[in-house]
Amino acid sequence: MLPLACSTVCTDSAAYAELPDEAAAYAELPGEPHCLPTGASGSLGSSLIALPPSALSCTEPTTKGCCRSEPSTSKISMASAFFSIASALLGPALSVPFAFGEVGALTASMLLFVVASMAAYGLRLITLCLCSEKCLASAALDNVEPRDRELSFLAFCAYGHRGRVITSLVLSMELWFALVVNFVSIGVNGTLLTHGMVPQGIFIGISAIALFPVLDAPAWLLGLGGVCSLIGTGLCALVLFDAALEPWVFATAESSKPPPEFHPVPTAASNFLSLMSAIGIFVYTYGNTVCLPPIRSEMKCTKAFPATSAVALFASVLFYGALGMSSIAFGDSIGQCYLANITRPSARAAACSSIILSMTCSMPLMTNPILLSLLPAVRVRTPLGIFAFKVVFTAISASAAIFLQDSLAILSSLTGTSLTMLTVILLPACIYARLVPDISVAEKILLVFIMSFGIVFVILGTYAAAVEIVG
Repeated sequence: MLPLACSTVCTDSAAYAELPDEAAAYAELPGEPHCLPTGASGSLGSSLIALPPSALSCTEPTTKGCCRSEPSTSKISMASAFFSIASALLGPALSVPFAFGEVGALTASMLLFVVASMAAYGLRLITLCLCSEKCLASAALDNVEPRDRELSFLAFCAYGHRGRVITSLVLSMELWFALVVNFVSIGVNGTLLTHGMVPQGIFIGISAIALFPVLDAPAWLLGLGGVCSLIGTGLCALVLFDAALEPWVFATAESSKPPPEFHPVPTAASNFLSLMSAIGIFVYTYGNTVCLPPIRSEMKCTKAFPATSAVALFASVLFYGALGMSSIAFGDSIGQCYLANITRPSARAAACSSIILSMTCSMPLMTNPILLSLLPAVRVRTPLGIFAFKVVFTAISASAAIFLQDSLAILSSLTGTSLTMLTVILLPACIYARLVPDISVAEKILLVFIMSFGIVFVILGTYAAAVEIVG
């Protein structure tokens, strides 16, 4: 998560009223700070693209008409913001092709688009909450730095200390489940890398030992984890596309299908489980959406954030859709981890190695906020106590991963249905309804529909994932 920052300059509201009509008509969200191009002429929308970054300045009026100012060099451009957002949204998505194979390409494509749209709406709600008067007043009163104004802070603004505790607990649980998913992914890819000679449990244990010294996420891991993740994502996508385009893949997929007499006949129950599993995987894929609003405050022009994030979300739909469509070439043989379908030894080795490295580097970014939340809760303060707690925490996480080592897709689905749906959709909707006044009747109806759908989906999706794990 990028640190928040704010760069503001003084403007006069009367001067804003004198801008051309097209500038005044530029769509802005309620509570957003005004963003005006300095010395621009003509269309505001086109000037945001045509002007150099130094010519853009974002303005946010404060009390008594005064605003503090920071150098524009501390801000990032629209291109850099797009890269940061895309980096957060795009991942290896090892189980997305499996989800496409479970429900079919057409149904999966529609589900992916719906989930991405809901994630975009949740992002909009969080952004509006950050701009709400109550949030800004609470941040000023308690001297809360912009980088600390995340979902749990918004919950505090809306529902007080109890809201913050509940939200922090949900976020910690989601991060822990994601940590277990990473452990399982490392085990699966380690076994693929060694052609089954080394069991998954051994790789999970080794990764847990490697993780322990960096549980607190040292600063040097922040950049390394992001770079490794992008390299791993790109490499995995390339080897999957390469395998899907090979002419012999179709013959391999056909020959690998089980005989008709042993092929299970789809039932209503199996179709329901497959549908819930696919939706859960797609929701889990967009779990990082809640981390995107801080990027907005890093931008030179915060008004460009909605468009930039929308383009990045659309790009992610195209990317994950392309990954999913590649599953068609493998038929029923597509695995829970699509790297199992890569037959070129060198390509599989490179992809598996990059996944193991990237996930090992990114796991401390999950454990650090978990420890920051849990250590005060268990009242562990001594160095020996902290060390013992970290040992127990690592051992429990690795043991859970070993227990679920053959359920990568199911575990991803369980995390998406039970927790990611809460953080991406339900919690932002509840907070928005409390913090933002004057919500239109149409949007109130939409919020009620989304919250009702989310609650039902959490219950049914969690039940479906539990049934698959037990079964």
